[in-house]
Amino acid sequence: MKWFTFKLLLFCLLLALSGCSGCHKNPSSPPQGSSGGIGYDPIDSWPDWSPDGSTIAYTHVPIGEPIDSIAKYGSPYQIWLLSVSSRSKRYLTAGFGSRWSPDGNKLIVYKGIALPYIIKANGDSLTSAPITGDLLAMTWLPDGRRFGFTGNPKDSQPGLWVMNTDGSNQQRTLTVSKVCEGEWDRGSFSIVFGRNPNLSDSDRFNSSEQIWLADGGGQNIRQLTGDPNRTDRYPRWSFDGSTINFESE
Repeated sequence: MKWFTFKLLLFCLLLALSGCSGCHKNPSSPPQGSSGGIGYDPIDSWPDWSPDGSTIAYTHVPIGEPIDSIAKYGSPYQIWLLSVSSRSKRYLTAGFGSRWSPDGNKLIVYKGIALPYIIKANGDSLTSAPITGDLLAMTWLPDGRRFGFTGNPKDSQPGLWVMNTDGSNQQRTLTVSKVCEGEWDRGSFSIVFGRNPNLSDSDRFNSSEQIWLADGGGQNIRQLTGDPNRTDRYPRWSFDGSTINFESE
């Protein structure tokens, strides 16, 4: 009975943590699984391809796996790397959500809400990102010398910002508010971003996010999707910049 109670409490903890997704809606409960354990299948989410297309970084939540496998890595949220050719997997670090650097040598990973870290692809040199304030999402610009991030740095206004990788020269690129995440195309000519105009602090997870586009300097803002009954989020440019991929539910 004690062992069942412990597993039930662990499952409740994992399910509660899965709602920590910045300005996005709470993910739905995982489907009933067949892997034994607590009765649910593990969750693999937030995939990001390396620039050379050889590796996928993703977040693994080991719901339903043996308790020992969770304790081995010390966290219910884990970043793994998957080889596209061999399908072999390698544990990188604890965290949820990751983004590759343009040269493929490093990744941004999140250790908690608004807690981004930088780590080498081989697992070495984990360091905190040089930023303070309310941070929602962070990525590299294509030149590899700057970060783009959404939120409001300390004593600043919310929006989409850029800064040097050492934290200097912070500049607000998009003046519109309610931006959840953004990504520059490989030529830095356009920015695709998720925006939730109806977002409020009192209803942070229950409004519809949509996909928007702007010029690289933050001008000519236009909305790409707009179904009020659907949430469109996590926009990503294709490798050749011709299409935009996003999650819709």
